[in-house]
Amino acid sequence: MINEGNDEFSLMEINPKLGSYIADCTDFNNDGYLDLIFQYSGTSNDALSIWFSQNTNFNYVIDTLITGYNEYGDLDIGDIDGDGDDDFILYNYQSGDNTIIFFNDNLVFRQVSIPKIFSWERKSIELADLEGDGDLDFILSDDSYIYLVENDGNPTEYKNRIRVENLLFFNSGDFDNDGDMDLVLVQKTDTRDLTICIMEYLGNYEFGEPKVLAEFTGSSSFNLQQNENYNSQNISLIDYNGDGKLDIAFTQGFTAPSTMNIILNTTYIDNDNDNFELTEDCDDNNPNINPGQVELPYNGIDDDCNPSTLDDDLDQDGFLFADDCDDNNSSIYPGAEEIPNNGIDEDCDGEDLITGTHDLANSKIRIFPNPVTDVLNIQMNGQLNFETSLFDLRGKLILLNKNQKLINVESLPNGSYFLEVKDLITAQKIVEKIVIKK
Repeated sequence: MINEGNDEFSLMEINPKLGSYIADCTDFNNDGYLDLIFQYSGTSNDALSIWFSQNTNFNYVIDTLITGYNEYGDLDIGDIDGDGDDDFILYNYQSGDNTIIFFNDNLVFRQVSIPKIFSWERKSIELADLEGDGDLDFILSDDSYIYLVENDGNPTEYKNRIRVENLLFFNSGDFDNDGDMDLVLVQKTDTRDLTICIMEYLGNYEFGEPKVLAEFTGSSSFNLQQNENYNSQNISLIDYNGDGKLDIAFTQGFTAPSTMNIILNTTYIDNDNDNFELTEDCDDNNPNINPGQVELPYNGIDDDCNPSTLDDDLDQDGFLFADDCDDNNSSIYPGAEEIPNNGIDEDCDGEDLITGTHDLANSKIRIFPNPVTDVLNIQMNGQLNFETSLFDLRGKLILLNKNQKLINVESLPNGSYFLEVKDLITAQKIVEKIVIKK
């Protein structure tokens, strides 16, 4: 079924003549397209096959893994051997070893059987890292027990067997968002009604008692008659509404037509105990991050769970705090126009632009820029016969020019100097401190 958005799904029939069902899907060959695992049942060529998707137009290349019988049941997909490729595990109803691991060795699927540890009856199987050690453990069930098998490289015995009466199906997921894997069960009752329950993981391969989430009577569309003969998984955990919680999805079983049902997860979850529920807390594992916090700028964290509250570039001038010498003034940033003589470093070069204006022999003299990089300008509004002298801070004469309005200081080292401008007629002079900065 194709998710068209807005809670709308469309049915895509790939090959309706096969009399088959899809067991699961994943990108086995890492080409970006989801591949399908099919069971062909009720046909003359019963088989378990992988259909490798070639594109988004539902074109496939088929690789048949097992032929000759149709007694397949549930399966689950995961990287069982930790080599980066998806493997899968399934059970069948044949006598002898009835659980098979398919290890994906560069798309050659090597089969390893697990000794039979439970009856041939209806079963579910899930892969989950129960102990948080990075290995996918096996959770298997029949009508009466859930078996927890540690993935220790030689999974031949169960670590624990949990008695669960009248179990039809189960699935695993972190339903309460506490970091542990929980179980969601479908059970039939003594009155032949159905219940959906949750069992919380307690650690060390132990689960708590089932807690009822929903009940369905015999007259319900989700009833025992339609599910009791359903040989494979009929319940899934997905975040249907995008609120960060796993919801429960299930079908009616064998009906024509069948419908999909959703139970939304309304569990109140506050993992960090900051009084903000998971759906409104952007980091429910940190009590210092929630909508009630004050945003602390420049720490790289959305403290108040509000993306519109600025953490950097507070003045929105396009420059982050690391480059902006005043992040509270949008007129001050690297490259801004410098306003001379105002005591403000608008362009963040470390200095205010200083231009000196002086009176000398009835003329106005302006000296700029200051600091100077290469050429110092002497601008005047009248005719003046003058001499310029540039001294270092020890009084040593560095440059001497007559009637030169452009003084090249490019070859001089950075530092502070004194510029003397002298009228040769009246002997009047002015002195200004000049900074050379490159």
